[in-house]
Amino acid sequence: MYQDIELTENVCYNTRKSRLSTYQRAGFFLSQYNDGLGLSDDFFKHCKERIGCNVCYLSADEDSDAFDNEWKICVPKSLRKQKEYGQY
Repeated sequence: MYQDIELTENVCYNTRKSRLSTYQRAGFFLSQYNDGLGLSDDFFKHCKERIGCNVCYLSADEDSDAFDNEWKICVPKSLRKQKEYGQY
């Protein structure tokens, strides 16, 4: 767990400057590849506690054609892995 929290802080260091969307982006990407990474549930809980209520975009608005409700992030369809996303 200590390594997970350390990774969170390293990945999301710029949240001190009100960049809470970094937690959303990092959480989204890392959750997509967690099978190989083996991050703990506590790691993802730590990220989710810091994302707030806002929706963010992973890339330009016109490229983001799918919504990930878990991370409150709009992403391109091409980045979807195994989850089903609602289309908008």
